[in-house]
Order: sequence, then C-alpha cells, then structure tokens
Amino acid sequence: NKSTTSDTTAAVCNSYKWYGKIYSISGDYVHVKTKKKGCDSVMTMHLTVNKATSGDTTAVVCNSITWYGKVYTASGNVTKLLKNKKGCDSTLTLHLTVNKTSKSDTTASVCGSFTWYGKTYTSTGKYTRVIKNAKGCDSTITLNLTSSGLNLGVSVNKNRLSSNTNYGIYQWIDCNN
Repeated sequence: NKSTTSDTTAAVCNSYKWYGKIYSISGDYVHVKTKKKGCDSVMTMHLTVNKATSGDTTAVVCNSITWYGKVYTASGNVTKLLKNKKGCDSTLTLHLTVNKTSKSDTTASVCGSFTWYGKTYTSTGKYTRVIKNAKGCDSTITLNLTSSGLNLGVSVNKNRLSSNTNYGIYQWIDCNN
C-alpha cells in the first residue's frame, strides 16, 4: 500500500472551508487522512485569502449627482456592490445630501435709478443675477424693473355722491417733482 500526497492552490475571498475547517488567513495548510489500508494521505493547500472591501463617501451637492452611471436627485444613503481588484465584493456607500437651487423675482417701479445687489440700474428691463443661496447652491434672481420720469399709478374709487355726480380718486406720482 502506498501513501498519497496532493497539493491544492486556492485564491478565495474572505474565507475558505476545507475538510470541515474554515480558513480566513493566507498560508499553507496540511491535512492528513489515514486510508482504510493504514497509509496516510497528506494533502497540502496553498491558500491566498483576499478580503472584501467597503468604503463610505459623503457628498453634499446641488440638485443632482451622477454616481456610477446613475443620477440621484434626493438625499439619502445609496449602496453599490462592485468587485475590487482581487475579485472580491466591495460595498460602497454614498451618504448623500442634495440641496436645491432656488429662483426668486423682484418687481420694482421706480423714479430714476434703482440699486439692486450693489449695482445701480436706470432703465426699464429684466435683469438676472446668479448668487449662492443659504445651502451654497446657485440661485437665479430676477429684477423686473420699470423706471421712468413720470409714473402714473391709478386707482379709481367711484362713489355716487349725488344722483348726477360721479367722483373719482386718482393717485399721481410725479417722478420729477
């Protein structure tokens, strides 16, 4: 009767079960088994254990982010499962905060000039600025400006004072005086 020997080489992720034992560290392991005829069989395993990896990323963005080809527009935690360089699972987690841009409008009717965010405007028009909001995102603000030398604002309240008299109230704004 003869004894036998064998060599096995394995590269695994995290752990490997071999003859009822779990191995989680790279190394050379020997298992001896006695055959029915009394001869030993010696088996050697050359084991490489690669580890799974994980990673966390925190991001604060305006409106949306594209992460691994997918667009995200809401705050929350997103998990992605990939293979690392050794072929083992990698769990990546994105802790995401999505802030929104904002828009606002200002309407002004003035005599002469109007100063808005440090700049003076003297003519009728629509003016737009982009500034950062409280969350650090771009905000578009619009000024709708009417500017003239004589501005007439009219409000009419007709009350019947007598059977044949109508009375109107007019509000005049003279920009020059």
